[in-house]
Amino acid sequence: MRIIEKSDKRLPQVRVPLEQPNRKLQSAEVDELLALYESGLGLTELGALFGMHRQTVQAHLLRRGMGLRSELRVFSPEEVVELVRLYEAGSSSYQLAAKFDAQQSTVWRTLKAAGVVMRSHGGR
Repeated sequence: MRIIEKSDKRLPQVRVPLEQPNRKLQSAEVDELLALYESGLGLTELGALFGMHRQTVQAHLLRRGMGLRSELRVFSPEEVVELVRLYEAGSSSYQLAAKFDAQQSTVWRTLKAAGVVMRSHGGR
């Protein structure tokens, strides 16, 4: 057992079991993972599909020299116009996030960047 020193006390190292142990992929599976990523699936979706954490998926892609794209949702100009219209009509950023399948913070930043005066966070 490895001993870690903290102050003058010696504490034993505690191992926490993984919630989802790493799964070893065969070369053909990594090829499939790359193809699915190139077709548009995200890291989280691929992780669920292959039974691993999104960071493990990312590591596989990087080892194969794949450039990573941002997973942040980007709204089209038409969607921004609709977001602004709905928000100004009374919809909350939380409601818009659900409607547009995005994070609330992404909706909020998009509205703010479009020049919308944001309401208080009142009652979600």
